[in-house]
Amino acid sequence: MKGKIDNFGALYIERAGKMKHQDCPYLETAPCGEWCPLFREPVVSESTTVVGICGGIYHKFDDFTDERGEE
Repeated sequence: MKGKIDNFGALYIERAGKMKHQDCPYLETAPCGEWCPLFREPVVSESTTVVGICGGIYHKFDDFTDERGEE
Protein backbone atom coordinates (compact mmCIF):
# COMPACT_ATOMS: atom_id res chain seq x y z
CA MET A 1 0.00 0.00 0.00
CA LYS A 2 1.22 3.51 -0.83
CA GLY A 3 0.72 6.54 1.41
CA LYS A 4 2.04 9.94 2.36
CA ILE A 5 1.80 12.79 4.81
CA ASP A 6 1.79 16.04 2.85
CA ASN A 7 3.66 19.21 3.81
CA PHE A 8 0.59 20.39 5.78
CA GLY A 9 0.49 17.17 7.86
CA ALA A 10 -2.53 15.55 6.15
CA LEU A 11 -2.65 11.80 5.48
CA TYR A 12 -3.16 10.44 1.95
CA ILE A 13 -3.61 6.79 0.93
CA GLU A 14 -3.46 5.44 -2.61
CA ARG A 15 -6.80 4.03 -3.72
CA ALA A 16 -7.58 2.92 -7.27
CA GLY A 17 -4.21 4.27 -8.42
CA LYS A 18 -4.75 7.81 -7.06
CA MET A 19 -3.65 9.45 -3.82
CA LYS A 20 -6.80 10.17 -1.81
CA HIS A 21 -7.04 12.60 1.07
CA GLN A 22 -8.26 10.82 4.22
CA ASP A 23 -11.00 12.50 6.26
CA CYS A 24 -11.45 12.13 10.00
CA PRO A 25 -14.17 9.56 10.78
CA TYR A 26 -15.23 11.58 13.84
CA LEU A 27 -15.24 15.15 12.46
CA GLU A 28 -16.83 15.58 9.06
CA THR A 29 -14.96 18.80 8.29
CA ALA A 30 -11.46 17.75 9.43
CA PRO A 31 -8.84 15.80 7.53
CA CYS A 32 -6.87 13.02 9.21
CA GLY A 33 -3.46 14.35 10.13
CA GLU A 34 -0.75 15.24 12.59
CA TRP A 35 -2.86 17.82 14.50
CA CYS A 36 -5.01 15.02 15.95
CA PRO A 37 -3.92 13.68 19.35
CA LEU A 38 -4.78 10.14 18.14
CA PHE A 39 -2.42 10.39 15.14
CA ARG A 40 0.90 8.62 15.74
CA GLU A 41 4.25 9.44 14.17
CA PRO A 42 5.25 7.03 11.39
CA VAL A 43 7.40 4.09 12.49
CA VAL A 44 9.87 3.20 9.74
CA SER A 45 11.53 -0.21 9.34
CA GLU A 46 13.57 -1.64 6.47
CA SER A 47 10.62 -2.54 4.25
CA THR A 48 7.54 -0.86 5.74
CA THR A 49 6.21 2.23 7.45
CA VAL A 50 3.40 1.98 9.99
CA VAL A 51 1.14 4.93 10.86
CA GLY A 52 -1.29 4.69 13.75
CA ILE A 53 -4.52 6.66 13.64
CA CYS A 54 -7.66 6.92 15.78
CA GLY A 55 -5.92 5.47 18.82
CA GLY A 56 -5.81 1.87 17.61
CA ILE A 57 -6.02 1.62 13.83
CA TYR A 58 -2.71 1.05 12.05
CA HIS A 59 -1.93 1.40 8.36
CA LYS A 60 1.07 -0.51 7.03
CA PHE A 61 2.70 1.00 3.93
CA ASP A 62 5.35 -0.53 1.70
CA ASP A 63 5.78 2.82 -0.08
CA PHE A 64 5.52 5.91 2.14
CA THR A 65 6.56 9.56 1.84
CA ASP A 66 6.65 12.11 4.65
CA GLU A 67 6.70 15.57 3.05
CA ARG A 68 6.68 17.52 6.33
CA GLY A 69 9.72 19.72 6.60
CA GLU A 70 10.47 19.60 2.88
CA GLU A 71 10.89 22.93 1.18
